[in-house]
Amino acid sequence: MKKNFLIVLMFSFIAFACGDKKAEEEKKKAVELEQQIEAVSKEVDENVDSLQKEAEEIENELKALDNL
Repeated sequence: MKKNFLIVLMFSFIAFACGDKKAEEEKKKAVELEQQIEAVSKEVDENVDSLQKEAEEIENELKALDNL
């Protein structure tokens, strides 16, 4: 009886350890994905800002041409 209990207990610890490692790996993957998403978001924001500045410059040039 004790032997069976110890075997079940050992398998429980092994299963817990494996589950913990999987959770750590998933957490690392989630952190990496979050960092990639933040980098892409930052790049998109920079591109949008750049496009807005270009649009304003074009608008100002069109207004200058209209005034001629």
